[in-house]
Amino acid sequence: RMLRDQETLVLLGTKEKRQLLENLRQELGVQVNIPELSMPPHLIACNDASYDMKKGTHRSPRRDDYFFSHLNLSAHEIGVGDGRHFERTISLIFGGDPSYRQLLLEVIGVISSGYQPKNIFVFIGVSNSGKSQLVNFLISLLGDEMVMSIDRLQYLETQFAFGNLPGKKLCYCPDLPELPFGQKAVSQAKQLTGNDFLRGEKKYQQAFTFKNEATLL
Repeated sequence: RMLRDQETLVLLGTKEKRQLLENLRQELGVQVNIPELSMPPHLIACNDASYDMKKGTHRSPRRDDYFFSHLNLSAHEIGVGDGRHFERTISLIFGGDPSYRQLLLEVIGVISSGYQPKNIFVFIGVSNSGKSQLVNFLISLLGDEMVMSIDRLQYLETQFAFGNLPGKKLCYCPDLPELPFGQKAVSQAKQLTGNDFLRGEKKYQQAFTFKNEATLL
């Protein structure tokens, strides 16, 4: 009854919310294991439907899809275009080398799907070689709300570095200076890529623990 609508939930006081949380913890019928909440790897969550890569079709999302985010595109757009503009850009960046093209597609797949065989990628190249355009493409694909930007790696040394990471798919630094990284920044980066529980904190709010799902770029 308490969860009948969002307005009721907002009106709950601190005591009632704690009681609700305790009831949910004790109710075995609503408890699931984390692996059970994994998104099906063959489905792509879009902003209007789910795209099934096995069948090459789209359908309405279901509760058992367990999508907690979606790509910033329509499922009806997948497979429609010929991709010539993308292919031309990639060819110019990598000089037509098919191995680099394949590697880039895998990087895009890892970042957009949330499946993380690798947790960090680095784009290396001279100025005006297309690195920023690739990052802009990823941001457009994911949507701004799924991306966190840091202006320098030393930001990871600050107290609130992890506070805005939960729920993000990509954390990127647009440019890294040719300087040694501080010991704390390296330590924080290792924590982000170690698949461990992390401590996050926001100003004037209670600290929390979470697992990082954002790929570093």
